[in-house]
Amino acid sequence: MIRNYLIVSIRSLRKNKGYTAINIAGLALGLSCCYVIVLLVHHEVSYDRFHENASQIYRLVRGTEDGGRTDRSAQTEAAYGPHLKESFPEIDTAARFHIGDEATLEFGEESVSTSGMAFADPQLFDIFSFQLLRGNPETAL
Repeated sequence: MIRNYLIVSIRSLRKNKGYTAINIAGLALGLSCCYVIVLLVHHEVSYDRFHENASQIYRLVRGTEDGGRTDRSAQTEAAYGPHLKESFPEIDTAARFHIGDEATLEFGEESVSTSGMAFADPQLFDIFSFQLLRGNPETAL
């Protein structure tokens, strides 16, 4: 019975080559799109899950509305971290980040101007489990 089905389907495929090509191309395109979507969802769900306490790490995102359009950004005022930690006893630790445009570093009589400086609270290494190449996490920030 299966042999007959295979023979009939092969004859039909040979007879209608154009439709066969369109169907096979559509199937291949659909499967590849589905595979890409699965990979993207997997990447988004697994992002930054290598930290020890990844299930307890949250990011504060602010939403602003402008003309009916909602804009979401992780840039918030610096006072949110300490204020939320005081207001909610469930929050163990809060850390703030800031990526500055320019900064001037001074040590003794020397000063150096640099761009692309990033600033963070010392509690950063209590939250994230990054490995330092050199130095001590307690004194790094």
